[in-house]
Amino acid sequence: HGLPFSVHMTDYPQPDETQIDTELEESMGLTQKVVSLGRAARSRKNLKVRQPLSRILIALPKQADQQLMEGYTDIIKEELNIKEVVFSPDADRYVSYSARLNFKLARPKLGADVKKAAAYLSALDSEAVKQFAHSKQMSFELDGRRIVLTDEDVDVTKSEKAGYAVESDGPMTVTLITELTEELIGEGFAREMVNKIQNMRKSCGFDVTDYVNVRVSSSERLKAAAMKYDEFIRRETLAHRIEFTDRESVGDGRE
Repeated sequence: HGLPFSVHMTDYPQPDETQIDTELEESMGLTQKVVSLGRAARSRKNLKVRQPLSRILIALPKQADQQLMEGYTDIIKEELNIKEVVFSPDADRYVSYSARLNFKLARPKLGADVKKAAAYLSALDSEAVKQFAHSKQMSFELDGRRIVLTDEDVDVTKSEKAGYAVESDGPMTVTLITELTEELIGEGFAREMVNKIQNMRKSCGFDVTDYVNVRVSSSERLKAAAMKYDEFIRRETLAHRIEFTDRESVGDGRE
């Protein structure tokens, strides 16, 4: 039929560069970077992705970047388990920056001026240190001498306000609102419960189409959360019913 004997014996197809969507590539590149920063913030705060969070604030270097990303907020919500995505130019207002001279590395460069340079850095306000963290270089005058410091000479520390997790990559900053309401905690427990039931189904050898009955022993607080999300848990785990009982009556194995 005129077909090649094997795909391995044919030439590699030539790309049609007219089909390349550079705007789509740029949009997805920004979205991937936001998701990566959000995951890093979650990891640093020991917040599993199964635990939903209320909001993420995103600060972008250009207004055009926001326009590129506005159609991809659902991806960010799904990947990071976030309820709301907000574009905010001052998303890093929840963190303060301070700088301290690295004496070991800076002393050979500064000599007798090392203590004065350290005092100068200690007196910098948060905004000045943030700008240095982005540019990775600063210069200033000390007694008529021009001092130039790089990120190797200076240790920058970020201090977040309680209830926030901030991560940056150059001029892009994302801030997670980490405060957990009872509703968010309840939904997180329901997702965790789904994960545990799915693992138990697998270890017990159930087929993916098998329906099961589930018995749960838990505190009253977690019981209330599971009852609220009963339909979600049963749908995700193919459970006919979820029964709450005391620990002694919870059995092992399959039914």
